[in-house]
Amino acid sequence: MLAAMLDSATGKALLSVLPADLTAVTARLDVRFLKPARVCRIFASARLIRRDERSAEVEAELTDPDGQIVASARAELRIVPRKTGP
Repeated sequence: MLAAMLDSATGKALLSVLPADLTAVTARLDVRFLKPARVCRIFASARLIRRDERSAEVEAELTDPDGQIVASARAELRIVPRKTGP
């Protein structure tokens, strides 16, 4: 579950800066689980590290309500044209 949240956060961070005709797919996701996550609200933050025409690197963290980092990730994403129509 935490890895999926990190994957989603990294993708959304990149999508927020791409034009509408482009999208991104995860090529690699390296996750570090730093401490057990309680059953509680978990917050995600992500930042774009590097981007060129075809790829990007994004980092993300998940924190608990106390601000403790429970997991982090570094993702490599491929930037591709968005498919239109059937």
